[in-house]
Amino acid sequence: MARQVQSVGNHRGYFRSGLTLAALVVALAAATAPAWGQNNPPVVSNVIASQRTDGSKLVDVYYDLADADAEACTITVKASSDAGASWTLSITALSGDVGPGIMPGNGKHIVWNCVVDLPGAFGSQYKVRVCADDHITPPGMVAVPASEFQMGDPWSEGDADERPVHTVYLSQYCIDTYEVTNAFYCQFLNAGGNDDHWTASQKIFQQGSPGSYYYTPVSGYENHPIVYVNYTDATHFCDWRSTVEGLPAGSYRLPTEAEWEKAAGWDPVANQHFRFGEHSDGGGYNSLDGHRANFYGSGDPFDNGTTPVGYYDGTTHGSYTTQNAQCYYGCYDMSGNVWEWCYDWYSATYYSSSPSTDPTGPTSGTYRVLRGGNWDNYPSHCRSAERDNNPPSNRVTTIGFRCAAGTP
Repeated sequence: MARQVQSVGNHRGYFRSGLTLAALVVALAAATAPAWGQNNPPVVSNVIASQRTDGSKLVDVYYDLADADAEACTITVKASSDAGASWTLSITALSGDVGPGIMPGNGKHIVWNCVVDLPGAFGSQYKVRVCADDHITPPGMVAVPASEFQMGDPWSEGDADERPVHTVYLSQYCIDTYEVTNAFYCQFLNAGGNDDHWTASQKIFQQGSPGSYYYTPVSGYENHPIVYVNYTDATHFCDWRSTVEGLPAGSYRLPTEAEWEKAAGWDPVANQHFRFGEHSDGGGYNSLDGHRANFYGSGDPFDNGTTPVGYYDGTTHGSYTTQNAQCYYGCYDMSGNVWEWCYDWYSATYYSSSPSTDPTGPTSGTYRVLRGGNWDNYPSHCRSAERDNNPPSNRVTTIGFRCAAGTP
């Protein structure tokens, strides 16, 4: 990711002084695995902003856009009123070279009608951020655009390790729509994952003889999440997934806990955090029932075990009708079913010192972070802000994982 920051001169008018422009470039992924893995990031440069003196108070933003792959980009604009300490201002009165389908070129022009977005506002600490993105989401994943969100427990109902609530800016990344399934994990085992990554406790059959084992899911459990995987198993799967798609090592990885939490519970439209995610119909929810998630006593047909991934999709399965519990960005099963390994080492006090941009956790530790709760937990442990941890060597029936892509 490249980042340029430019200051422009004083421009008297609606903001009394000049705008400071930050050009933020974010790029991830393209349509097929080799393409998105080799994608070159776009570059925004020569950002100039000025406020008109004709009484209109309009702000003109000019920039140059380059992309080595000559791909159309999506251009977005963020604004700050506190010199970039936060980027929470909602600005929508934009026209010109903004939005999807913007081709590379020089002298791109955006007009911002700040009077509409910020009526009556005056100040000298405003900044504008221009973002360019040329990614196409890898198959099986959803894209989470670059933005800030509020991380932590805003209801003060969790443990102390979920506080303080703090603002985190995450670069764009991708994350799996579903938890990794038994069927997908069998592909890993059959393509070279060694015997250390299989246990008889999994819903996977080991067949053949030493040196020529092959693996198949137990019938009926093909689309259930893989369990009895430890942290190392999960990271080896990510490495294999990168290799089999012809990508550099590390292209797939475990999500950071900040990435996981944003994907699970943040709604950028409502600008708020929901306890248990966001329905795809746009209505956030703050309580769970057995038609939305798999937890202890939920009453679903798979009580006392995992459900197939994506089971809570708003359809009827046999005699059981579910509600669509898809999170805002498109993920399923972020509440309940299985705990999911995250990239980070765990620290109970990390939120007090966490970086404000792309945090990746402490540099060392004893335990790794788990997120999401599981089928044997009460709803209070299935919240989007809930933090848990486990020794990275543990393999148990309630822990699985999903992958992320992009540099944290």
